[in-house]
Amino acid sequence: MINKTTVFEGHEVVNHICAGIDVHRDKVNITLAKSEGNKVRFYYNVFWTVKSGLEEMLTWLISNGCTVVGMESTGKYWRPVLNILEGNVAIHLYNARHIKNIPGKKTDKKDSQWIARITRYELITHSFIPDAKTRQTRDFVRYRKSLVESRTRSRQQIHDILTSCGIRIAICMSDIFGVSGRFLLHCIAHNKPLNKDILELRMHAPLNKKVDEIYEALKGNVKKSDRELLIMHLEEEQRLGVLIDTIEAKLEKMVMDNTERENIVNRLIEIPGFSKRSAILLVGEIGTDLSSFPDSKHFSSWCGLAPGKKESAGKNLSGRIHVRQHYLRSLLVEVALASTRCKGTYFNCKFFELKKSKSTQKAVIAIARKLSIAIYMIIKEGKNFKELTAEYVPIEAQARDLRNIQRIAKKMGKEAAFSILEQVFDDPKSIHFEHQVSADKNI
Repeated sequence: MINKTTVFEGHEVVNHICAGIDVHRDKVNITLAKSEGNKVRFYYNVFWTVKSGLEEMLTWLISNGCTVVGMESTGKYWRPVLNILEGNVAIHLYNARHIKNIPGKKTDKKDSQWIARITRYELITHSFIPDAKTRQTRDFVRYRKSLVESRTRSRQQIHDILTSCGIRIAICMSDIFGVSGRFLLHCIAHNKPLNKDILELRMHAPLNKKVDEIYEALKGNVKKSDRELLIMHLEEEQRLGVLIDTIEAKLEKMVMDNTERENIVNRLIEIPGFSKRSAILLVGEIGTDLSSFPDSKHFSSWCGLAPGKKESAGKNLSGRIHVRQHYLRSLLVEVALASTRCKGTYFNCKFFELKKSKSTQKAVIAIARKLSIAIYMIIKEGKNFKELTAEYVPIEAQARDLRNIQRIAKKMGKEAAFSILEQVFDDPKSIHFEHQVSADKNI
């Protein structure tokens, strides 16, 4: 164990006895920062990541009076450390992107000391760590997502086989994995005869009206190897579907295990675009405790839906959202796409208004951000969702115009603002300008 004494750096000390952990696969490098008068002393140690080594680390921290531990979210290696420390000391988990040290002076010891300094003075904000139950449900949610992606790949490979064989049934039906489509795939894979009489009997409405088209689309050149591959992909797709259904049933039991969670799920379903399954997946991903987020803006930023700010030399550069993968963002984007198809709703009307000035992708992200705000209000503040309807969109646009006029009036004077209004109103000075602006804030 090595100790080092340095002078107090002048920052406000938040945690007088804390530790920084540099987590690796085989070992953890830990530095304990301890206040002694107007100085701080650093104690350095190394422990193995086996259970006995982590328990020894916990004993060492407690014996030195450590109250807060900070560590970097390195892959999955931080989870065993969290399981040992949880309930004994406070844990601050930092984003690896925010915690980078000075390049060229990087060692395991210096990294742990840097993390200890960050924790001591709380130089950056620590990440959101859900409770133990939410972490369990989150594992199932993310495993389900990987299974859905695998099933999608299997379905794409089935489409590729049919296309290469010249079978174009995908032209006649929107989903070849429905009841009628699966029957056709089974017959093709097992080389069973198909004629118009069989198709009229087995095709469900409205496909029973397209028997002639389907019969022509089934004509192709299917080799033995194509049938063998088709059978394997169909079996894999069905196996993944059964596993996904099992996980969804398991998630429903885990998430809706008490009245509070059931009420939250029921309130989330009231939002246009949300189904019971998507609401369960959302609660399984973030839980029901959002106290770590001060307001809805912080929550939207954590979801990866809020644009950043990048300014240099007085110029505003690109402030696009992060391109990194975010499980919750992908879920909210899917719900946003569904909400834009709900006719007569605020999200539907707002989406088409945004499309006039933005791309479709940016408009969907904007709707997803509004959904994240509604989710925050429902879970954190216990509110019910209130549909504003499509009539609110022009009112919102009018309020935005009034804010722009107010900004012009402050910058150039009221006369300049009235001169702008002359193009719209016959007598702009008859408008009670300040009254309109103050009323705008209450819309």
